[in-house]
Amino acid sequence: MKKVLIITLFIISIFLGGCNFFTPEPKEFSKDGITLTLDESFKENENDLHKVTFASTKALFTGNYEVLNIDYSQKEYATLCLKAIDSSEEVLEYTDDNTTFAYSYYVNTVEDVFLGKDVTYKYMLVCMKGNNNKYYCMNFGTTENNFDDYKDQMFEWAKTIKVE
Repeated sequence: MKKVLIITLFIISIFLGGCNFFTPEPKEFSKDGITLTLDESFKENENDLHKVTFASTKALFTGNYEVLNIDYSQKEYATLCLKAIDSSEEVLEYTDDNTTFAYSYYVNTVEDVFLGKDVTYKYMLVCMKGNNNKYYCMNFGTTENNFDDYKDQMFEWAKTIKVE
């Protein structure tokens, strides 16, 4: 009986260890010219401030675009986006065979009306230039407490973004 129990536990541990039951599966989202891969824990939300909002219980993605008559680089546009929120964080650039974007990290404290207190969020800003002078300003965000857990994942998600 003891051998059967040990073998059963061993088989279950191999089965659970080899399967990602507790890790959400990747899922592609697309709206208003932005396509990216997040995971199945995200759901589309409506938001008056952003054309695109996908949120999970721990993280969030927002996106807006605007058409401009001035030709900015992605880095210049990211700098303008940061200035609009009174931030002067360093803007970096990422390029690989599949994508290129400007990005930065910044902090913002806002009043959470549901909690009735100020909450500090950390964001990864991602800026891309699409077709016909369409500029995209996108953010991944989470509470400051969770940011270190999500920072690398946000960067991986950013590498999947495609814009029109």
